[in-house]
Amino acid sequence: MNSPKKLVLLGATGSIGDSTLKVIRKHPDKIKLIGISAHQQAEKLFTIAEEFQVPHACLTNPPKEKVTPPRHTELHTGKDSLEELAALD
Repeated sequence: MNSPKKLVLLGATGSIGDSTLKVIRKHPDKIKLIGISAHQQAEKLFTIAEEFQVPHACLTNPPKEKVTPPRHTELHTGKDSLEELAALD
């Protein structure tokens, strides 16, 4: 059996992200989310991280108040953090 393809989904909270998540839900044996990003929708991003058990999440414009990701998710912040996600194994 083949291992699932690892995927980093940039813009996970937008309309294209929503469509991509629908595909992943239909093929969980073929695609594994390892990273997701959003500009500032922390709550929606963390909901996705929880559902898919995503180890890395990125907010390029984090809210001023403290946000707490799911315990299994490492939060990256700032614009440079997109490069960190793209460089994941």
